[in-house]
Amino acid sequence: MTTPVPAPDVLLVDSAAVPFPRLLEAHGYVVAVESSVLAALARPEGSRPRLVLLSARTVPRREAAAVRAIKELPRPPLVLLTGPSRVGAGGDDLRDAGADDILAEPYLPDELLARIRGLLEAPAARTPAPATREHAGSTMLPAGDPGDLLSDLAELQRGSPHLREIFDRLVHIGARRTGARRVSLLLYRRRRRELVVLRAIGLPAGPTIDTANPLGHRLSGLAAVRAEPLLVPDIETSPYRSHSNRGPYATHSCLLLPLIAGRRLVGVFCLADKHSGEPFREVDLKAVAPLVDQATISILTAFRFRRLRSLSILDDLTGLYNQRQLRRTGVQEFNRARRYHRNLAVAYLDLDHFKAVNDTYGHAFGDRALQVFARVLKETFRDSDTLLRRGGDEFAVFLPELPEEPARHIFARLRDRLCQSPVRGPEAGAGHVLTFSAGVAFFPQDARGLEALLSASDRALYAAKARGRDRTTFWSELGDIDPLPLP
Repeated sequence: MTTPVPAPDVLLVDSAAVPFPRLLEAHGYVVAVESSVLAALARPEGSRPRLVLLSARTVPRREAAAVRAIKELPRPPLVLLTGPSRVGAGGDDLRDAGADDILAEPYLPDELLARIRGLLEAPAARTPAPATREHAGSTMLPAGDPGDLLSDLAELQRGSPHLREIFDRLVHIGARRTGARRVSLLLYRRRRRELVVLRAIGLPAGPTIDTANPLGHRLSGLAAVRAEPLLVPDIETSPYRSHSNRGPYATHSCLLLPLIAGRRLVGVFCLADKHSGEPFREVDLKAVAPLVDQATISILTAFRFRRLRSLSILDDLTGLYNQRQLRRTGVQEFNRARRYHRNLAVAYLDLDHFKAVNDTYGHAFGDRALQVFARVLKETFRDSDTLLRRGGDEFAVFLPELPEEPARHIFARLRDRLCQSPVRGPEAGAGHVLTFSAGVAFFPQDARGLEALLSASDRALYAAKARGRDRTTFWSELGDIDPLPLP
């Protein structure tokens, strides 16, 4: 007689040993591990898990297919463990495939536990609570419904590296929970000491997205300075009347909650004008305060993710993208150009005799020279172009939708501007004028594949150097003749 396999709380599908099982078991979860998706699908009926953790490294480049297969089970929540680049690029296809959450490396224990707890404790299929009132086709749920609160917290807890997703979730959940017609989220700009409207629904004609309020100005600025919620049943009889910006608002009542993390001000969440015309009360504050706390954590996590990602793909000295981003940018731009049948130019650039600059004036001067060159690149090329530092004095530019003749004008303009921007310093007297060599190739006329396109740009660069430097060479000028080797 076969002993039945117990049903776990969490099934981890991973081809490598990880410390998750011990972490989860220490917090009371029953954990099972399978090394492949096929093994997970073959589990007996009675041993199917309440939640699945699927590691992307188990199914490289087949994440969406694996998610769909597992979701064919009786709908267990599924968290995909993946790399930061996969989430940073979007992840919409994985959510469409059925992933309930996507967690990017590094997997922080507290965050992993919070995600699992949110998905397991939130009711998987809950009968909607009776509507208290309806307006414009939207249903507003009772503010005190604990099941609804749990579900909304789980929604905000579901991590995203995209701030706009968190903003959108918060304003729409806040409107639904309180019946507010007008909802806005303002973030704090520390350098300018001002609050800026980043997301809003139902605002009157006055305040719009990107509207800025100085700290301490208006009710939102007052809530930020006081670092505590402002519940205003009637602004006309409120001690905060001098901070009011009533304008065309329909009622005299509003609710404002600052987003505070430790002693750090993140922003302010504002609600006004209930559909019912009733004033905001303590029950409304209790309904949204936990959501604001959770949203603050999610926003800070997204900020940290964005900062870490920027540090990993930006060059410290020049502020341009670094070599790590070269391949990713190339794939994205090439696929876009091929899909929409558009031109793509790729240019490789080197500063001429840069080693001599370092040897003559010193490495500190050489660093200034690289910064000057990067600044002139930014001033010359378009916002749609991607600028990268490959390393040392080597640079690359991706120029989408640019024909050859306009490209020639751009590189001529770059050369002129560089001549007018000498690198100054006591080491160089009146200043040292930089020159560069560049090689440019185009898709589709010069190359049909990404590797061939990059190779053509590189070979055109070497041809420019072989022909005397301080020039731009286009692959079309070389024909079938390989560039000469450097002397």
